[in-house]
Amino acid sequence: MKGWGSIGERYTFGSFQTAEDALISGVRCTVASGVVYLGPVPPATGMRGWQGDGQDLLHFLMPLGDDPMEPSHQSLGALARVLRERAESAARGEANLVPGDEDQRRLDWAVDRLVEIAQRMRDAGTWLGQVHLDNVLIVEPGGFGKPEIILTDWGFAFQQSLSFRPDGDAPQWVRASPWAILWDATPEEMNQIALEGGRPPDDRTDSRTLARLLACLLVGREAVESWFEPGGRHPGRGTPFAGLPEGRVRTSAGIWPVLKKALEGRSGLDELGAGIRANPPSGHFVDLVEASRREVEEERHRQRLRRRRLSMQLGVGIPLLLASAAGGFLALKASGLFDPEPPSHPLCPTCPGSSPLTGALEQFAEARGRAEEVVQAEQGDLARAVGAIAPARDGQLDALAELHRVAIADGRTPTEAERGCLAKVSRGTTDDLRRDYDRLFRRLDGLSDDPRTECELIDKLISQVEVVGQFDPELASADWVAQLKETRRWNCGDPEP
Repeated sequence: MKGWGSIGERYTFGSFQTAEDALISGVRCTVASGVVYLGPVPPATGMRGWQGDGQDLLHFLMPLGDDPMEPSHQSLGALARVLRERAESAARGEANLVPGDEDQRRLDWAVDRLVEIAQRMRDAGTWLGQVHLDNVLIVEPGGFGKPEIILTDWGFAFQQSLSFRPDGDAPQWVRASPWAILWDATPEEMNQIALEGGRPPDDRTDSRTLARLLACLLVGREAVESWFEPGGRHPGRGTPFAGLPEGRVRTSAGIWPVLKKALEGRSGLDELGAGIRANPPSGHFVDLVEASRREVEEERHRQRLRRRRLSMQLGVGIPLLLASAAGGFLALKASGLFDPEPPSHPLCPTCPGSSPLTGALEQFAEARGRAEEVVQAEQGDLARAVGAIAPARDGQLDALAELHRVAIADGRTPTEAERGCLAKVSRGTTDDLRRDYDRLFRRLDGLSDDPRTECELIDKLISQVEVVGQFDPELASADWVAQLKETRRWNCGDPEP
């Protein structure tokens, strides 16, 4: 099973025999040596949890009833990415985002239920621990029916004395989790608290964690990380943030003041929950569409003002030309009005139009547009997607490589504006690949029964990641890339040399 959790090494669905010799349908989690389960989940939460399978210490079961069908599941992060993409498409006029549609209702329900679980854990004397967007699952046992929230990594910890790892190191999720920006303590500190059976001394730890998690849900973790300088307690990441930076939130949705208050430690779980119910998170995406459209109109207004100023300059120059042909011509020539600067490209509005990147940027924009058209047309059909989406995205990657080549051609050094543009375009291509991964790879179970088709798509995505990784250094350490390669190893075997 894909996308079920981040602590287990393998997750499988099937019928299993419990320690009491009962036959159940559920998920089996295989963990590495040294990983222990400190459950059970407090019954008051009404949430499913893991239990030993009665065979060995490295396997745990999560019963899902007697339905033989594999459950459908979606992480809270995946649902948020869908809504962000839909909001972006609606802002470009390519689609509609109707307030209160199914995706938005699903998101609001999931967030409200997550806060309720946190409240009941608090009342039971425990806490959320290392919760993040990829281990909060919306699960429908049997593939349909009433959804429920499961925190798939809750209750696990790493105990060094029980580990047989040859290197003696703790797992990645203990040493340096990519989600460390959400938590007050480091992953190592949180693991130790769990092993000691305690909870953080601050009762508002979980309310701050949830506020950070929701900020990442609304705008994306990468955007939140860009708000803060790297360093601090978490290597390579910003310190856990305790507020919202001015001017970085693009909407005025009511959810943001609620999160700001929690981030600053001025509200606990009860007040946070009440604020979220009164100001559902989905309101941000509706406001985002309007905010994006306003930004487009403002840019068009600025362009009209620039054209008007140019016309006024020409209006002054013409009388001079008529008054003194020779002198007027020389004056206008010196002013540069006969050699106006060509317009800059929208992908690099601060780059002069004379920049050698302008033509390459236009080619990149056209290639990306073609790729996105194919993605939208083919994303429902895996077999066609392998044959259509990957080559279309290859065209975009070729244009990206050409853009970087042009920037340093003939030994030139890119300007600061051009370097910013190259980084922006490279990160945007990284986001495109991640969306391809979310749209297609995470739906493979329901789209194809042919493992060769699945492995072909995985291999293609990995090769494209390697290309873009030349221009976006952070891509290699992205958690979704690690999951992609790990799934390739499990499902397809080691790649041929």
